[in-house]
Amino acid sequence: MRIVALAFLLAVTAPTAFAQAPDLSGSPNEFRRFEIFYAPYSYARQGDLNIHGGELAFTTNINGRFAVVADLSGHFQNSSGDFLGMPVDGSLEVWSYRFGPRFTVHRTNRVSVFAHGLAGGTRLIVTNTLTDGTATFTSSAHTDGFSLALGGGVDVAWKRWLAFRVIQADFSLLHFGGLDTSGGLRLGAGVIFRFGH
Repeated sequence: MRIVALAFLLAVTAPTAFAQAPDLSGSPNEFRRFEIFYAPYSYARQGDLNIHGGELAFTTNINGRFAVVADLSGHFQNSSGDFLGMPVDGSLEVWSYRFGPRFTVHRTNRVSVFAHGLAGGTRLIVTNTLTDGTATFTSSAHTDGFSLALGGGVDVAWKRWLAFRVIQADFSLLHFGGLDTSGGLRLGAGVIFRFGH
């Protein structure tokens, strides 16, 4: 399934990597070698969980159409309850690191539309804290797995060094050994710093 999804994305978008990119020299959207994308807020619906967090990505543009991306995201959820009349606080953390190609399928003086396929790893951390009034007991466990993100987004350039990602939407797949595979949606928006030639 993973290989088929990646092969499909590459087959659909790869021709744009070799197409002649428009000459946008002097425009806010002119070619820059490196980008740092920061999303202070990112929403993910993973299985039946609504989790919130952020994203940081580093991009190296090979040319005006093709780039390589390293993406790190963290999403979190807190919950409260009780166990035998004692309060219990729980937290869930999902950290994902993914790498892969990005293809710019449309580019004008200010707007870029892209598609990407990113694969890597993920870590799920579950922590529970039980308080009985005089003492606190904490337990924590984690598991590692595979992560995949297939999607794209729209960037709007404001200055040559600054752009805004108005939307990024990904199908997000997480798979942990011995646990169910979780498919979901990841949405984000943020700021992009561009530099280098």
